[in-house]
Amino acid sequence: MYSKRIQLVNYGPIEKLDIEFPFDIDGQIPKPVVLVGENGSGKSILLSHIVNGLIAAKGVAFQETPEVESGKVYKLRSSEYIMPEHEHYFARVDFEDGLHVSELRLRRNKMDYSDVPIEISGIRAESMWKTMEPNTNDHYASNITTTEAQKTKIKEIFSTNCVLYFPFDRSEDPAWLNEESLTAQAQHMHLKQLAGSTERKVIASSPLHDNQNWLFSVIYDQAVLETRIAPVRFPVTGEGEAVSLPVRLGPTGNATTIYQIALRVARNVTNNQNARFGIGPRNNRVVSLEADPLTIVPNIFQLSSGETSLLNLFLSILRDSDQSGSTFSGADSIRGVVLVDEIDLHLHTVHQYEVLPRLIQMFPKVQFIATTHSPLFVLGVCAAGVFTKGEVCP
Repeated sequence: MYSKRIQLVNYGPIEKLDIEFPFDIDGQIPKPVVLVGENGSGKSILLSHIVNGLIAAKGVAFQETPEVESGKVYKLRSSEYIMPEHEHYFARVDFEDGLHVSELRLRRNKMDYSDVPIEISGIRAESMWKTMEPNTNDHYASNITTTEAQKTKIKEIFSTNCVLYFPFDRSEDPAWLNEESLTAQAQHMHLKQLAGSTERKVIASSPLHDNQNWLFSVIYDQAVLETRIAPVRFPVTGEGEAVSLPVRLGPTGNATTIYQIALRVARNVTNNQNARFGIGPRNNRVVSLEADPLTIVPNIFQLSSGETSLLNLFLSILRDSDQSGSTFSGADSIRGVVLVDEIDLHLHTVHQYEVLPRLIQMFPKVQFIATTHSPLFVLGVCAAGVFTKGEVCP
């Protein structure tokens, strides 16, 4: 569910912001957006407005399993966020297919104003002012649930897109700190197959357990269900005849495709092109990373914080795309939007400058919108050719 535009006026520290998110010439392939600014400049606030719209849309697609309670929102609206010396704030996020959410907040009730405040007149907030009730100071508007056609479109988007948000406080307890992580075993996934329900979450705070279980299922499927057996004829010495024997060929199918992409991610994260995933024996189903004849880590929960952060980010993209029910031929065909607050969290300079930009390039149809304090990451995405310096949002 691509974001097309965001407009914020007098919201918190942001006096005026209007970003049209960049796409390629035919408007089909999104370009990453990296938001750079000092602490307190409003980067996370910007992301929160987009996330609020995505969660509202998800509540339409999966009414039985909303991420927030019915009738509530992910992001609170409060007059406390109106910039000092101003009478209102206005926010609007536009998504693809003309979908949008917007909000207008006044310091006083509408009836207390003799006329339209001058700073509202002539901008998109004026139409919201006109439909606001006189005895209120808050108005939230969205066309996400207006018609059945729009609801159908949103369901279609969520069935073909990954939609994820990684907050700044995401974390995984390392194995040395948490016995549950040290002994974490993979389990078969039991997904609910009910209309209007989903196991998918937009907010990904600590998804390594989910990623481990999902990866176990992928490995099982490609090893058991997608393995091919074909008869091969072998000559019999001295007899002039041949005997046909069954031979195990390499696996092929959707799970195999997903596994190969996951391997590319793991190999980039660990900087080991021989890395592969391993599964422990029946009584110890841990997921490990191997590079014969060595074991990189006997349990993926033993990866460093930075490696875990990267593995989680890109395995979550694969998992959410897989659970959406969409089929894809490779990483370059996966579509969706991924928002990451503090994308450089826990990362060494090499991972900021080289590894993370390289992983982003693997998913050209995923719209990455990220905040960062790392000049090395910004230089890295520019050096990698992901976008030019002039396209980095200040």
